[in-house]
Amino acid sequence: MDDTALRPGPACLIWLDELHGAVRAASARTPQGSLSLEAGLEALHDLMAAARECGARVWWAANGGSAALASHLSQDMLMRCAIASSVLGDAPLLTCAANDYGYGQVYALPLGVLMRAGDVLIAVSSSGESPNVLNAVATAQRMGAQVAAFSGFAPGNRLGQAGADLSFHVPAHDYGHVEIAHEALIHAVIERLRRPRS
Repeated sequence: MDDTALRPGPACLIWLDELHGAVRAASARTPQGSLSLEAGLEALHDLMAAARECGARVWWAANGGSAALASHLSQDMLMRCAIASSVLGDAPLLTCAANDYGYGQVYALPLGVLMRAGDVLIAVSSSGESPNVLNAVATAQRMGAQVAAFSGFAPGNRLGQAGADLSFHVPAHDYGHVEIAHEALIHAVIERLRRPRS
């Protein structure tokens, strides 16, 4: 047996190589068809820049580790890019919605009250199958908001097929690869949107 298979150092480098490959293999699409990754990132940049210019708010819907990354990226958009950005992460609100209406409604119900036409929803689900994220997308579309979706795992997942204005797919089946790839893609756009501190 090759003893490198048991050593953490080489195994970690392999994992990082796979992460790099997953990021670079990500794909983008609109309802009109496929885009190159470069064109998709440019479209995401333009969507966020337009939201900033017209005073629209960016909302986020995600679960678990993706929700933690959404919180981080949302505050970066707010503090570094001057884009109004909010994560629905208030524990009493989430637990009330989950207890009274079911976990599938924890984002859809508040967004139905708070969201305005022209706002943007960034919907993130590694599997692309999270009911609460899918319900948030449906609510955003009903409210006249634009949707940017981020998914992984199977390319035909439900989030990827939900008719988002812009959809990114990471072709990986490791949660860590998919979550970090999503963060990297969004962070790349945030870096282009940064405004200098006054």
